Amino acid sequence: MQFLTFLIATLVSNLKVSNSVSYAFVLFSAVVELFLTSPALIAYLYMDGTPTWVSYFIMIMSLYPPFNYTKVFVDISSKSGYHWDL
Repeated sequence: MQFLTFLIATLVSNLKVSNSVSYAFVLFSAVVELFLTSPALIAYLYMDGTPTWVSYFIMIMSLYPPFNYTKVFVDISSKSGYHWDL
């Protein structure tokens, strides 16, 4: 995530705009991660019989590193026998 922010900052012409864009990206990622930390939501996304847009959403979100990180912890907790209420 930091490398992507640094890349965005180097592509922008001046320092003030690059700081604003980088902070906006970090804020956006924090908000997205806040919504994706729900284990029940992650479990719902991987249930059988979900709509086709869910598979596209998973494909796009698999490029976002915190999504995979959250998925790992949901998998570990589901293997331990804890079931999330949907």
